[in-house]
Amino acid sequence: MEGRNIPAFHCMNMQRIWVNIFIYGTSCALTVIGLLFSPFVFSWLRFVRSLSSDCSVRKLVWLYGRMWVRLVGLVVPVRMEFASPPTPCVFVANHSSFFDMFFMGAQPEWNICFAVRSWPFRIPWYAPFMRASGYIRTEGSSLEDVLRQSKATLKKGASLLFFPEGTRSTDGEMHRFHSGAFRIALENGVPVVPLCLTGTHALLPKGNMLIQPAKVIVRLLPPVYPDNYRQTACGHLEMKKDVKALMSQALVAMET
Repeated sequence: MEGRNIPAFHCMNMQRIWVNIFIYGTSCALTVIGLLFSPFVFSWLRFVRSLSSDCSVRKLVWLYGRMWVRLVGLVVPVRMEFASPPTPCVFVANHSSFFDMFFMGAQPEWNICFAVRSWPFRIPWYAPFMRASGYIRTEGSSLEDVLRQSKATLKKGASLLFFPEGTRSTDGEMHRFHSGAFRIALENGVPVVPLCLTGTHALLPKGNMLIQPAKVIVRLLPPVYPDNYRQTACGHLEMKKDVKALMSQALVAMET
């Protein structure tokens, strides 16, 4: 019996090795190509399409993510389930893998300003693009600064994206939400659009470097509008509770 299982075990390991080589190789190659061609694409977006500098960089980042999702989809099945969201809005996504930000390229909206912790700003080849696109650093910034930057971003017509758990889940389950994203939505009168991801924890869980074959689903849920939460001083907390419940139900349905 054990001898008969060896070929299957060998094939499974070869599949994992191939997936790791392909995804890491694709990511590195696409990053190098993106860095080389980004000045030309930026110039086209800025001067031919007449986008502002920060919008041009955000679209450039989205195009990079879009291409990454297409290429990774050759070895990792990626299913995208969405309708066009109202904009501007505040996206909130569950977070359990380093690759979650890459899969944001799967959804249709490109004019998104990410609100993230400080570590992506320390990656030399990503940091200049994050600063130029106006991404918001939540770690080490005061709440007032985050609120001010978020308001200015929404006023320009760009959407925001938060991972309200604040950090990657270590077990793939959704954990406690911070309330900042919901306060921003309520104070600025824009909807919250829940964005659910499954399969990314199985693909690359926190603390791991080896990628495992997985199936990824990206689903945009219907927007949650702030009107029903304006009656109380803690409306953003009620909104947070309701959105998290919607996301929990959706994640269960997506994983079955």
